[in-house]
Amino acid sequence: MSGADKVFVFKEYEEKFKDYLKPFYKNKDIGKYEVSEKPPFWILYLDKKTKLDRSVYDYLKEFEDKLSLRREVVHDRINWWELQWSRDEKIFKIPKIVVRQRCKTNNFAYTENEFYGSADIYYLTSKNENINLFYLLGYLNSDIFYSWYNYIGKKKGKNLEFYSTPLKETPIFYSDKLEEILYIEDLVKKQLNNYSEERQEKINEFFRIKLKTK
Repeated sequence: MSGADKVFVFKEYEEKFKDYLKPFYKNKDIGKYEVSEKPPFWILYLDKKTKLDRSVYDYLKEFEDKLSLRREVVHDRINWWELQWSRDEKIFKIPKIVVRQRCKTNNFAYTENEFYGSADIYYLTSKNENINLFYLLGYLNSDIFYSWYNYIGKKKGKNLEFYSTPLKETPIFYSDKLEEILYIEDLVKKQLNNYSEERQEKINEFFRIKLKTK
C-alpha cells in the first residue's frame, strides 16, 4: 500500500526512475490460471532499504507535505518518502499463486515473473521446495474446491472473499503419490499455456474421485 497512489503509481514507464520502478498489477489482471502479460501500471517501490538518487528524491520532494501526513510517517515508523506498507519484496519475485480478494468464482493464477500488486491481491508461496505449486493451483481451481469454499467461505454479495484467514484455514488435499502430483502438474502447465474446459474437467474429476474416497 502506497498511501498515495497518485505519487507512486505511473501509467507509463518512466526511464528516469528505472532503478525503482516495478510492474504493478490490479486484481482485475488475475484470471483463472493466468495473469495479464503486460503490467497496466508501474510503481515506485521504495522501502527503508532504498537509497534515493537525485532524480527520484527531487520528484518526491514536491509531495513531501502530503506524504508526511500518512499515518505511518506521523507515527515515525517510516521515512516520508517510503511506501506506506511495502511488504516483503521477496513474495513479489518468487514463483507464486495469486488470487483476487473478491471474486465470483475460484480464479487462482500462477506467475514466476515480478508481480507487484495492490492490497486486494493475495499471494500464496511455498514454505519449502517440496510443495508443488502447480498441483496446488489445480486443486484451488477445481470445482470441488469451489463447492467447499462457496459453502463454508465468507461472501460479500455474489462474490467470494479470499482473505488471509479463510485461505490459511482451507483444507488441502495433497497427494502422497508422486505420479499423481506430476499428473496434475502436467495438466496445469498445459492450462497455463492454453486453457481448455476438457482439460479442466480432467483436473476436476481427479480431485472429485480422490476426495470421495477419503
